[in-house]
Amino acid sequence: MAEKSEANGRVINRRRFLQWGALTLGAVAVNACTSAPAAAPTAAPRAEATQAGAPAAPTPTTATTGATTAQPVEILFNTWWTPLQDAFTVLIKEFQDQNPGVTVKTQFITTDYAQAMAAALTAGTFGDAATSDNGVQSKWQSGGYHYDLTAYVDQDKLNLQKDYSLGGLEIWCGKVMNLPMDADDRAIYYNKTMLKEAGAPDPWDDLKGNWTWDDLVKIGKACTKKDASGKIVQYGFQTTYTDTEDNEGFIWSLGGNYADWTTGKYNYLDPAVIKAWEMMYDWATKDQFLITQDAISSLTGATGVNPFRAGIVAMYLRASYDSTINEKEIGNKFEWDAAPFPKPGSYNPKGEATPPTTANPNFVPKAAKHPEDGYKFLAYLCGDRAEQLYAQKKTMMVAKKSAWKTYQDTPPPKHAGSFVWYVYGRPHGYHYYSDIMNEVMYSTVQPEIEKAFLGQQTIKQALETAQKKIDTLGKSQSAPCDNPYGQNASPQPPLPQDELDALGVKPYFPYEWANQ
Repeated sequence: MAEKSEANGRVINRRRFLQWGALTLGAVAVNACTSAPAAAPTAAPRAEATQAGAPAAPTPTTATTGATTAQPVEILFNTWWTPLQDAFTVLIKEFQDQNPGVTVKTQFITTDYAQAMAAALTAGTFGDAATSDNGVQSKWQSGGYHYDLTAYVDQDKLNLQKDYSLGGLEIWCGKVMNLPMDADDRAIYYNKTMLKEAGAPDPWDDLKGNWTWDDLVKIGKACTKKDASGKIVQYGFQTTYTDTEDNEGFIWSLGGNYADWTTGKYNYLDPAVIKAWEMMYDWATKDQFLITQDAISSLTGATGVNPFRAGIVAMYLRASYDSTINEKEIGNKFEWDAAPFPKPGSYNPKGEATPPTTANPNFVPKAAKHPEDGYKFLAYLCGDRAEQLYAQKKTMMVAKKSAWKTYQDTPPPKHAGSFVWYVYGRPHGYHYYSDIMNEVMYSTVQPEIEKAFLGQQTIKQALETAQKKIDTLGKSQSAPCDNPYGQNASPQPPLPQDELDALGVKPYFPYEWANQ
């Protein structure tokens, strides 16, 4: 769940930026992946205990689908992911019919999920299953608040490493702490109508998906327009430029990393980190095709408007999750599609395109009243039936590899494979999750980068200041092992082509060019 709270009274942050275009489903708008920092856990409660004096559990929006059989056991599933409501109408009934005597109650916690989860986990009242918030989850599973699912997974002979794309949190210190569900891959959405009107090359029609950052700059400049007064009223590119998560693909493609996955040390002074942000700064200030937050406010006049979906930005770096939002909000206003994360081109001639992905897996709280039933429900949610349904409905880009072809072949967008082969057929990576992830990325780095984009300091000065603050935050991991990720560091190598071929996942054009 990538979003950031209004901590310390800041007005400009990732939550605010992404909410300029959030999709409202029922009573809630959700379109990102991490929440505000929550207090670090200490020791896990006994399964049956409730700690006195702990904050009260939240009173979220609830939804229950009635079972058609006897119901002596009720399990509670907590999540922030409101788009699941549609799929759950089908899946919960099917699960209950297949598991007589079990009723599933879902709670969609629509605001401040991290804080609500912290209070309830500490109190031992967070139900029997829940969706992780990847911005804070590592400290909870390191602190003993997750039920160890290893025995259940072994008993069911689930091969998580082989059959799923994992996002880093599922297997922690060699134990199964979460079950996979989604893979929220990144690509470039683009307004085909705008590109055609500007006479710019289309990433698919003209470039066959084989495009570079140089092409992105060329297209972005071509689509940027000024009015008679000289004010820019149409921009070429949109990304949440203060956010590490959305832009880590630029860093990896330049050959660097912002964290050491073995030692857990953050390094925002890595030359590739500096180069990536200086590049985006130039795109915004020198080339003037990257839309800034001030420009968004000036052009839209209010929050709640996403520039890409409003038709005032040509290209948008975002997650597969946004496909459903685009479909609903764009309608027939213009034709849109998605293109692969581009190769670095002249910015790093020997570099490989390395798109980001992420995941928000599900877990069973240590204090669950019905841990086995909670596990069974989560296993159903990552099984063939559920993952195929998510792929068909475009609820999410799915984690289960056997459903990738369904996602690839089901529009929108027309080239949905931009989130499939064009991620896993190339190097790719997921976020570095740690106990201090939100404090690092959002409370520390983000405001310093914003100051740089406002002209108050250079990018290098911003990152130097941020790094000094990061160095005072202490150890990044409290895991009961030296390296909780094991060999699963990012970026990851491409999956073997024969494996992708067996899954029916292929590029739209011959793949030999992919990183040449």
